This record gives sequence, C-alpha cells and structure tokens, in this order.
Amino acid sequence: MSEHSFDGPFADSLRDFLSAKRAAGRKYGSELRLLDQMGRFFKTCRIERGELSRQHVEAWIERRNGERPRTQNIRCTIIRQFAIFLRQRGGEAWVPPPRWGPPDRRVFSPYIFTHKEVRRFFDVIDHLEPHRCSARYHVAMPLLFRLLYCCGLRLGEALRLTPGDVNLSDGILTMRNSKFGKDRMIPVLGAIRERLAGYVELRQPADSRSPLFMSCRKRAFHPAGVSAFHIRTVRQAGIPHRGRGDGPRVHDWRHTFAVHRLEEWIREGLDFTARLPALSAYLGHKDLHGTQLYLRLTAEVFPDLSKNMDALIGSLIEGRDRDEA
Repeated sequence: MSEHSFDGPFADSLRDFLSAKRAAGRKYGSELRLLDQMGRFFKTCRIERGELSRQHVEAWIERRNGERPRTQNIRCTIIRQFAIFLRQRGGEAWVPPPRWGPPDRRVFSPYIFTHKEVRRFFDVIDHLEPHRCSARYHVAMPLLFRLLYCCGLRLGEALRLTPGDVNLSDGILTMRNSKFGKDRMIPVLGAIRERLAGYVELRQPADSRSPLFMSCRKRAFHPAGVSAFHIRTVRQAGIPHRGRGDGPRVHDWRHTFAVHRLEEWIREGLDFTARLPALSAYLGHKDLHGTQLYLRLTAEVFPDLSKNMDALIGSLIEGRDRDEA
C-alpha cells in the first residue's frame, strides 16, 4: 500500500488509486505530482457526497496558460482512469470518453534508422576523443548505444545497470525493476560481450552497486545529457533531426532494434509469428500488443516485405496500434 498522503475530498480514493496502479506494476512516479495537484484542485471545489461530476472533470482538464496539448492530454488520461476507478468502487463519477481532449493531439511516429544510418552513427561515435572530465567517456558512449540498438534496452534500464548486474561468465545482463515492475535477463554475445568486458575492466575497481555508466561526479549519466549527446551525434552523422522532442530520439534505437530483428527473420524465411512472444519477453513488454506495433512499422519501412506480412498484420494488429514499448 502507498503511504503517500493526499488532500481534498478524494484523498482516500486517490491513495487507493495510487496503490492499485503500483500493485499492477506501474511506477506512477511522474504522475504522482498530477495526482497531488488534482487532490488540491478538488479541495477548492464544492464537492457534494464525493461525487465527481462532469463540471468538476471539465474544470480540471481546462487548458492552462502556456500548457502544451500533450500535457493537457496526460491530465485527461489520468482523470479518466481515476473516474473509472471511482465507479468500479461504487462511487458516482463522470467518465470522459476515450481520447477525449484537445483536437490537435499529436501521435508520435517512431523513427526507424536505416542500416546505412546505423553504420554512419556508430562510425562517428567510435571516433570520440577522451572527454576532459572523464577518461572513460569515449568508451562508455559507444557501449551504451550498442546496448540500446543491439539489445533493445530502454535508456533508463541501461543507466540503472551496475557492475553487479553484469555476468560476463554467462554473458547475461540482469535488468531490475524495469517498466511494469518486471525483472528480466538479457543475453549479450560476441563483440558486444567483449566490449562490455573491456569496459568493466577499465572502470575497476568499483563498487558493484555503483552505476555502470558513471559520470565524473560519480553519478549515473543523466538522460538529458545522453539525449543532448545523441542529437549532436545524429547531426554529425548526417541524419536529419526534426528538433527536440520530434526525433530521432534515443528511444528510437530500441524501436529500430525490434524492426531490424523482424526484418532479419522475414528475409531468412523464419516463422516470425512464432518468435513474437520471445521478442515480447526480450523487450520486457506487458503483452503482445506492444510488440505487434513493430509488425506494422516493419511493413512500412521495408515495403518489399509487405507481401509476406499483409495477411498476418491484418489479423494481428488491426485496431491495436497502442505502443507499450
């Protein structure tokens, strides 16, 4: 149970809602701030018998000065989930319809790097000079991005790795408390394993619980710093960048890993449908829905494969374009 305290007429319900989300494997870290704001907001409203009316919901969702549509839509999503939760507990609540929010809601399309762009990017990153603040920077960054692309890791997962999570004898990375509260093991083979072994040896001696990718301040690399480095490197590699937030993003290396793996299986004539559950488990997806998105992306990026995929994609991902990656 969550020990977080909320304010306002829905304080108990908000606490139970938070506990239910976390029990289901959701971390609900950044969303916690919005739940706090929502509790304080409803404290200023005249709420009768704990009823969440349409008037109150619309007042909470009303766009604020300078607020981006994406931020407003996040508030829409959370209040909708909370209203459903109240109803399930027997309360009275108006539930906004699905996708209810600003009409200019943006749907982000993942960027899939081409094989040529992958080679150009790593050619740039493999020729980094030693950083003035870190003797390992020029070794750490090539390894970090190889883990994102070759192993399909999320950036947060890679930055949470410690030397204790690296089993070089068996070639296994242990990913702890990743998205949906899952732990999983990732095999690392060949050149990646050799590069990882060299990096671990370079940073010794070190506490087994310290960050594997550690800055000169003895802290894990910050995601914002990695993102800024990525934008610079992408541009140096001659890959068009559409601006901050529009990609290519660091997370798109994970998307590219999945699409390139599916492409490889299809070109080799393998039964990629039987391998989807394995890919889903490898990526740490909650279920197959998030993995099935990559079937559509693969068909879009490699249209020459579409004949092999049309029938399957129609049956698997129709109406299931939800990205859980």
